[in-house]
Amino acid sequence: MSNVVATNYGKVQGVTINSALDVNYTAFYGIPYAKPPVGRLRFKDPRTPERWEGIYDASKEKLCCIGRDSYLKKIVGSEDCLHLNIYTKNVSSRKSLPVMVYFFGGAFQTGSTSTDLYSPDYLLMADVIVVMLSFRFGPLGFMSFKDETLKITGNACLKDQLMGLQYVKHNIEYFGGDANNITLFGHSSGAMSINLLSANEQAKGLFNRAIIMSDFILKDSYLTQREQNWALRLAMKLGYSGNDEDKDVLEFLQNADPIRMVEEQNNLILPEESKRTQFAFKPNLETYFNELASKSPIEMTREAWGNDIDMIFGCVSDEGLNQLTYINRNPQMITKLDLKDKIPTDLNLNLDDDQSRSKFAEQLQTFYFPNINPNDVESEETKNGFCRLVADKELLLPLSRSIRSRQNSSGKGKTYFYRFAFDSPTMNTFRTQRNRPNARGVDHADNLSYIFKHNYGPICEKDSKEFSVIKNYISFLTSFATTGSPNDDVAQIATGNVILWKEVDSKTPPFKCLNISETIEFKDNPDTDRIALWEEMYTETNTPLY
Repeated sequence: MSNVVATNYGKVQGVTINSALDVNYTAFYGIPYAKPPVGRLRFKDPRTPERWEGIYDASKEKLCCIGRDSYLKKIVGSEDCLHLNIYTKNVSSRKSLPVMVYFFGGAFQTGSTSTDLYSPDYLLMADVIVVMLSFRFGPLGFMSFKDETLKITGNACLKDQLMGLQYVKHNIEYFGGDANNITLFGHSSGAMSINLLSANEQAKGLFNRAIIMSDFILKDSYLTQREQNWALRLAMKLGYSGNDEDKDVLEFLQNADPIRMVEEQNNLILPEESKRTQFAFKPNLETYFNELASKSPIEMTREAWGNDIDMIFGCVSDEGLNQLTYINRNPQMITKLDLKDKIPTDLNLNLDDDQSRSKFAEQLQTFYFPNINPNDVESEETKNGFCRLVADKELLLPLSRSIRSRQNSSGKGKTYFYRFAFDSPTMNTFRTQRNRPNARGVDHADNLSYIFKHNYGPICEKDSKEFSVIKNYISFLTSFATTGSPNDDVAQIATGNVILWKEVDSKTPPFKCLNISETIEFKDNPDTDRIALWEEMYTETNTPLY
């Protein structure tokens, strides 16, 4: 198997890897898809790379974009990070394989393509090619200025992803991939990015299907107008003492230490702003120049070209479990909780309408904190209620509304829905790594341990329940990526029964889902009743979805 591939930009040299499952594949690490965004290119939209002479060494992993590593507890990475990894068993074959391109999560504040977290071993049990895309985030990915002459509108991260997809579209055939059979899959903020790209005409035709896991565009806390001059605030934190002209602030920031930027990025939000603003640098609505996100999420989903392609939407059974860690770090999340602040901001509701807001807050208290004090940080019932509230508002409600929007659009794409509910004591690594040894359930991102091999938890035995879940999960996802149906390589559960995963066939909840646990069931979404309260808020305030 040759490890040298000739691309449109030059030759690249990969390396043969033997996977944990004893499968040989070729890894190509750090192939540039854009010029390094350094110096005067910092914060700017990505530029196409130059061709190179000779053979580019893609045999070793490259540094991720600069951010705080949540495992190493320090800032790592490089600004020279606009590159991608390609994993293929098919370099020499004439048969073109389906392609799966992954966007990592990290709240648009951190992330990596490192095999420490995202090794493709499980996915390569199937005949697919896996691509991991590295892109900017945080201040380097979302800096924005109002001065239109600067052409820095705030969503460089999303434009990195767009350019990376263009590279895959035009080069993947040289690695044995089918350029007309590309599936995007992403988790958390990576899934949010896929939502956004599937609603923008610039991305049309760059991918054919999508798998969207645990974050959804119809979320009131993302994609808003930039309310503050975060660039100026950051510059002042770093020692800037000049005027507030955008061009002068930009010049200062383009010469500032990027590590210091990351250190200070979330120290910019004032206490009175923190109720509505979690991060200073995140996707924002653009008003000029090469806009990728210029309309509200509801408008985007109504008109999205992605409504015509097949999609899988997925969540886990205990999305809010990670809030236990945040409560331990900051008990004021409970002690100073005001339920009025949890009312969705995209309701057709005047912020001064205290009567309606008080009524909705009382409904939240009755539902999530019945007969208990929602500010009692010592109460396990209170903390569990808070976890459910956050999961429902931030993830399960946007999930349900996203499916509803697609089902009521004129699009022709099929929609599949799954719920990952396998509670392993050892493999649900994100729960255990967040120092919640006594908590059980399936935390936000726990499902990733069943898609990617990583170095932060055990490798399960092939005769274990965990490995059976891996095989089933991978089978559904890679079958979908191959043919558009998750059932074409359908897995067998322990009893030998075949579970048929059907598409969503109703326009309103309850939506049928594939519930993945020790057994696999196709049934009504068990969380439907938890969403009804929130949906009623939109009905009462005459806030239309479609």
